[in-house]
Amino acid sequence: MERLKPLGFDWGGPGPIYRELRSLENAGLVASAWSAPRAGPVPRVYELTDEGRKSLDRCAGNVVELSGLLNQFLGRHRSL
Repeated sequence: MERLKPLGFDWGGPGPIYRELRSLENAGLVASAWSAPRAGPVPRVYELTDEGRKSLDRCAGNVVELSGLLNQFLGRHRSL
């Protein structure tokens, strides 16, 4: 949760994050498992599945495409 804050994600607590992780797991985009036993609470570890990685790659491609469109728009806007 702390690693997400610098990226602009602050949902006010862990509840929304865990709901989203469950949703992603139900969709087959992430898999989870309990970490190795150690002192204190045992955390659940989440990782992307192959399908999750493909989906993330598609999203990144969409962002690149959108970035290009926005740059075209801004260029046209500046020339007005």
